[in-house]
Parts: sequence; C-alpha cells; structure tokens
Amino acid sequence: MTPEISELLDKVRNCLARARIILAAGVGEDAGRDAYLAGFHAAQAVIRAHTGKTAKRRIVVCTGCCRT
Repeated sequence: MTPEISELLDKVRNCLARARIILAAGVGEDAGRDAYLAGFHAAQAVIRAHTGKTAKRRIVVCTGCCRT
C-alpha cells in the first residue's frame, strides 16, 4: 500500500468516526455529509490503487469507480 492510499484510508476512518459521533448526537444530515466524504475518499483510494492516478473531483471519482 502506498503512502497516498494509506492517507486516503485514514481520511475514510476519520470521516466515519465523525459520522458515528454526529449521528449519535441526533444530527443525521451532518452525519450523512461525513459518511458521503468517507465514501468519496474510499473511491479515491480504489482509483489510486488501480490506476496510480489521483482523482480530485466528484465526477472523476464517480466515473472512475464505474470503470473499475
């Protein structure tokens, strides 16, 4: 695993941890944002692992994941 992928997966874990805390506080909409970001960073990690490239925009991430 490359350092870049490891960093992205750290972001995933952090976003999910925040989402759990926020959800427990009863703020579902804000928890959803963090959960979405976790998915976005996870998709970036998958694209990076398969292509070696970093996708930074949502449309690139969505398109890239459909191809893998």
